[in-house]
Amino acid sequence: AKLKSYKNDILTQDSIKSLQADVQEFLKSRKAFQATLQPPEITLSSDQRNAFIKLEIKNADQFEFKIIGSTQISSLLTLDDTLDLDNIPTGGNNLVAELTNRLRNYYSKKGYARLEISADETQAPQNHKKLVAFTVKEGSVIKIDKLLFQGRYSRSPEKYEKLFMKNASDIIRQKLYYKNDLDQAVGFFVQELQNEGYLLAQVI
Repeated sequence: AKLKSYKNDILTQDSIKSLQADVQEFLKSRKAFQATLQPPEITLSSDQRNAFIKLEIKNADQFEFKIIGSTQISSLLTLDDTLDLDNIPTGGNNLVAELTNRLRNYYSKKGYARLEISADETQAPQNHKKLVAFTVKEGSVIKIDKLLFQGRYSRSPEKYEKLFMKNASDIIRQKLYYKNDLDQAVGFFVQELQNEGYLLAQVI
């Protein structure tokens, strides 16, 4: 991102907000995710015809990321996309925890329910950079072998499985275990049965 030149622009609240937004976008493009802008300091020239705006930036360290032990993420570009860095607001204090959670969700949706992730952040003060290294122990992919229906029911297990999969996510349809989506599919399944008149239907 390039900063627009604001020289000779008329000084207004809107132009100041636009300048601040451009600076924030520039900082994000430089991966300075924890940078914060201080309130602008405005001074006028002696003839009152020109204004000088000072914007102070704090915590402007540039982040770099790497991942160790992954078979699913093959490059830094793929890692950046997986972490969805374009949608990280600047100025946050919980960046590493947020990115670790995003990485965990990425793996969970691929069936890696036994995943272990740790994140190590190191500072390089001489060049204002922070390196975050994610170490991943993927474990094995957990797949759903089959759905087993027990108890009192009036249809064949195959029909119940078809009904169960009707509103299930793509992950569950691929028979991959992802607890959040499985719980959601169970809820939809019960709702479908109740909509068909089985008002006391429940899954235990």
